[in-house]
Amino acid sequence: SSGINAEYGETLRHHTYSTNSGLMLELIFSSFKVMTVVLREYRDFNFTEGELKALLQYIADDIHNRNRQATAFSLLKSILSRDIILPEIPELMERVFELSVVGQSDFARTQARQVYLQYLIHYPLGKK
Repeated sequence: SSGINAEYGETLRHHTYSTNSGLMLELIFSSFKVMTVVLREYRDFNFTEGELKALLQYIADDIHNRNRQATAFSLLKSILSRDIILPEIPELMERVFELSVVGQSDFARTQARQVYLQYLIHYPLGKK
């Protein structure tokens, strides 16, 4: 687990400084795809709250970027599938809802609607 966490932290640091092209972008996409699979398929593997918040920040930054939207939406779906409760999720989902209406591309609007529907149906919206 510490090896994955070290790679994860390094990926997040590079994500902040990367451009929209090149080998670094491919590495970042691959790393976040791995995180998506780990979240979705390996329920015994637990992320720390800080790691999850960092992933949510990545998603918030990238749902409006055409080159990164697909990865961000997949990652968000995986987080929501875990029923993880963090205060950042409702705020992020408000942004997703807005994107479902005013997104610039059909892909973005469709993905945002699907994720928001998943959130409404499966996410615990009431009090704990």
